[in-house]
Amino acid sequence: MAKDLGVEKDVGLEIKSPNPGKAEDLSAALVKFSEAIEANKKTDKTAGELKEEVDKMKADMSTILTTQDKERETTAKRIALLETTKEDAGMGYNVKDILTSSATKSMSFEELLNEPSENAELKSLQSRASDVYLTAAIIAGRRQVGVGQIIPKLKLYQDFMSDTENVRKAMSVGASDEGYDWVPTGFSADLIDIFHLQLVVANLHPKFNIPAKMTSWTVPGTSTDLKAYRTTNAASDSPTKFRASTRTTRSLTFTPEKLTAATLFDVELEEDSIIPVLPNLKVNIAQALMRATEDTIINGDTNGTMDNTDMHGDSIDGESPCRMWRGYRSFITDHGSARVNSAGAASFTGMIDVMKNMGKYAVGIANLAWVTGVNGYFDAFMKLSKVQTIDLYGSNSVIQKGELAKFMGIPIIVSEQERQDLKTTTGVSGGASATGFIDTSCQLVYKPGHAFGSKRKVTVESAKIPRTDTVEVWATMRADFQALYATSQGVVSEITNVA
Repeated sequence: MAKDLGVEKDVGLEIKSPNPGKAEDLSAALVKFSEAIEANKKTDKTAGELKEEVDKMKADMSTILTTQDKERETTAKRIALLETTKEDAGMGYNVKDILTSSATKSMSFEELLNEPSENAELKSLQSRASDVYLTAAIIAGRRQVGVGQIIPKLKLYQDFMSDTENVRKAMSVGASDEGYDWVPTGFSADLIDIFHLQLVVANLHPKFNIPAKMTSWTVPGTSTDLKAYRTTNAASDSPTKFRASTRTTRSLTFTPEKLTAATLFDVELEEDSIIPVLPNLKVNIAQALMRATEDTIINGDTNGTMDNTDMHGDSIDGESPCRMWRGYRSFITDHGSARVNSAGAASFTGMIDVMKNMGKYAVGIANLAWVTGVNGYFDAFMKLSKVQTIDLYGSNSVIQKGELAKFMGIPIIVSEQERQDLKTTTGVSGGASATGFIDTSCQLVYKPGHAFGSKRKVTVESAKIPRTDTVEVWATMRADFQALYATSQGVVSEITNVA
């Protein structure tokens, strides 16, 4: 009787529980339905009564089916949204990973883009934001308008804002629409990361960020350490006062100098033609800033004591990056006794004398690094039998960026900014027009002896050059490099006339 009603056919539908997502509820509903059908087969109820009961069960199952279908559709949309955002062409970030990170979930959108990170997805997001800013800066110069007027009109910006809607919405910490009118005012963290990655010598030293709104930053230092004395007050009715020592303190003020890297573009460039050059342009900007920074760390001289002829009394004197701060060689000159003349050939004894000149600062080799140029590496270090190349001390050793070998267990860092045009007897540069200046030098550096401070913000501006078909684009950053010790302390030593 029940078969004639088509009950078993209806039971074959995909039945779902009243509580979507719970397998045990779904199973219970199916069992109950089956038991009802079996009971109806043995009953004396009329066909009309049986049909009424089956119709009621079908209505209940229809409600269950509709409810779970809606839940399934909602879940599918959420999954699709995450996957689409994750795999978006050119974006490559996972929204879910970013939003669930304890380090970023409370940040605003602007903070997110400027936060240094090793997360590949977040770095991709930052890189794309920098592309928007750089493209707008180039076009703004051609049209002679502000960057803020160009950005909203860029397809690159519109695509970026559309693709990052979910990130901006979830990352906002203030008003509900925070981030929706975001306009970049400088490079994101990716260009700063490229800059710091390129650094070789500066990465030897402690680095810190100078707050964006500060024109200078003062940090405390110590000139004379405390001393401890024996106490002789045991079992005394009139103990003497503990002997105290005087700790001499000093303050160091980091005043960032401005570095500028400028280049020219054809005035006809439009958005589509700018985009392909962006990756290479960002690297070029970072490299230009890096080279100037490293040059000054090694060769910087603010007061003329080095008397390098291409740094003082020259027409480019005021614009030379080497006038920003005192570098290693200037510090050594002021120190007075930390320079060794190798008499034309580096020797084991000469290198040991360099270490000896540093006194107590040469004891802990973990805090030391040799800094030299290409000629110094091949003509000096590679001729010393005590030098170990990387292949000899193993891949498990900690290798610093720029390190090619070790001498006395101390890394040898090769920098292209080490001068190779020095006078044999004095170690001073004669400039590009001088003859007979073919030597180089090598410094032994106590890494905690100096610090590098910079403002993270790198900005780009542009302007059309009158009566030409070119646009000048320039990127600027601010940094400072300071010795944390007085020149009476041997935190840097040098050997000259080595090649």
